[in-house]
Amino acid sequence: MHGALARYTLRTGSDGTVNMVLEPGTYDIRVRSEATLMSVLRSVALAPGMDPVDAGVLVGGDVDGDDTVGVLDHAAMVACFGYAAGNPQAPAHVSRCDLDGDGHVTALDYSAMLMSFGQTGNLN
Repeated sequence: MHGALARYTLRTGSDGTVNMVLEPGTYDIRVRSEATLMSVLRSVALAPGMDPVDAGVLVGGDVDGDDTVGVLDHAAMVACFGYAAGNPQAPAHVSRCDLDGDGHVTALDYSAMLMSFGQTGNLN
């Protein structure tokens, strides 16, 4: 099918891998995770059988999901700072601010967001 578009929501394993089956062919693959920038892999040729595709390391800090780490992400991070996931008083987006996944929004999460500040996703 030429030009077909499909969207899959997948979960990674503990080692960061995702397993899915695609027909052999050439694909543009977009990859993103919660609070990360999108990465696009262009013209990935998949042959019959198992072909590992490495999407690299995704850039974290996109708390608001607009594919840019900017002022709105900073504001969201400041609002969530010090809260733990599951705290009924925490802002609704606290889980997106917990970039390191430890259940708390700390200086490590804030620093990770700052390291990515100004970057945008790779849609080219």
